[in-house]
Amino acid sequence: MEKFSPIIKTFQIPVRIQVFPYLMDHRFDNKVVLPAVEAMQVIAASLYENDQEFNPTVLKNAEFEKFFYLEPGSTDMEAFSQVDVLENGDIFTKLQTRIRTKSGIVRTKEHVVLNFSNREPLSTSITQNNQMDESEEFIEISPQKIYEELVPFGKAFQNIVQPLKIYKTGTVADVFAGNKIEGLNLLGSPFTLDASFHAACVWSQCFLGFIAFPVSITKRVILKPTVFGN
Repeated sequence: MEKFSPIIKTFQIPVRIQVFPYLMDHRFDNKVVLPAVEAMQVIAASLYENDQEFNPTVLKNAEFEKFFYLEPGSTDMEAFSQVDVLENGDIFTKLQTRIRTKSGIVRTKEHVVLNFSNREPLSTSITQNNQMDESEEFIEISPQKIYEELVPFGKAFQNIVQPLKIYKTGTVADVFAGNKIEGLNLLGSPFTLDASFHAACVWSQCFLGFIAFPVSITKRVILKPTVFGN
């Protein structure tokens, strides 16, 4: 069991989320939702702007708690990063918003929780956990069917570009990294990871019979940020 490291500093960083037109293509139940991958970019950018020595390459235990709804017609929305710095160098941060109820009570809503860790060299941070057997039978689903029926997002988020192979143990997809978007993209293009979430959503519909959304990431190591347009 890993030894608990005490918190040595706690602070908040104001965050202004720009609502670009392409985000209107990311909808659930007819409501525009900030993609989890975009929320990760927002948090990383806020930490970097606060401290230019911040390194986002090793991410652990990301949790996507509640949808962050975007208001159509708005140009930006306010939020904040709640940050805890640990003695061992880890950074825990939460993307939060405040809402005022009809009775006047102000409540805090937690959307995303991330833990950035810089204690391990990248070479030791990577673990091989690919148990998918590509020799087994698979189902093939076209991008058209995916984005018309299974993951009905708009054009900006239709980034599975070849038929998706669905195995019982995983999926294989060709994805487009999207067109260049504004802002500080420390984690590379968000569209590749977003497309992998789409593939997971299709897998769950094929084998579990329900629509699953990304709720957590145990570990993510960025050796080289993904490049837009590839």
